[in-house]
Amino acid sequence: MQWQSYPTLINRYRLSQRIRATSIAFLAVGSGSLALGWINLYFTLAIGADARVPMLDLADEQIALINILQPVAMFYASLLCFVASRLSSTSVNRRAFGFLSVGFLILAAGEININSHSIYIDRMHSLLGNNSQVALTLLPLLLVPIGAALLLRHFLIQLPRRHAFAFIAFGMIYVSGVLGAEMVWEWIAPYYGHSFSAYSVTAGVEETLETVGLLGFCVAMSRYIEESCPKVFLDHPENVLNND
Repeated sequence: MQWQSYPTLINRYRLSQRIRATSIAFLAVGSGSLALGWINLYFTLAIGADARVPMLDLADEQIALINILQPVAMFYASLLCFVASRLSSTSVNRRAFGFLSVGFLILAAGEININSHSIYIDRMHSLLGNNSQVALTLLPLLLVPIGAALLLRHFLIQLPRRHAFAFIAFGMIYVSGVLGAEMVWEWIAPYYGHSFSAYSVTAGVEETLETVGLLGFCVAMSRYIEESCPKVFLDHPENVLNND
């Protein structure tokens, strides 16, 4: 617990409200992008390539709207984690949110370079052989979320259940898109190519899971920050107790 001046409380409360509004805006834009992406995919499969709008593709295309939104949302998630680390009163929370902030920065950098995934796959194939199973190729990536979960276990245990559940749930959704759908994607692509409908649907599922997990985490973080900031009333004394 720490004492905060009334102006500080006002600033923190206003910050939490701005963060909440921004997170809702991200969620609205992301939901709209996913909806338009699936509509675009439906008409592409039903009518043909002439009905396709590349900017609405749910795939790793440089000009696709979803691939512009995701790195921006990752930078935003990194910023939220940084803010949460500054607002935290315990060293466990500060370290955990700082770790997450750096992690999202790394993810954003990798997302900007959409060829990073292909580079990784090519290098793993060169090490394991071109006939290596996709699951074996992507297995090292599975160690990343497992390691992160182990590092953050004490942090998650001491969080309120609603926040811990939200962080874990949206994290699992994101990982299921990055790795789960990715395994199916990589299995289909060598045999059928990018024009095959199953590949397009799998790519859409992958981008949907990644976006839902990422934006859901941002909303959960905004709620955590909002609850960490005290509610300000007109009859507050000059100094009030902030229980972080």
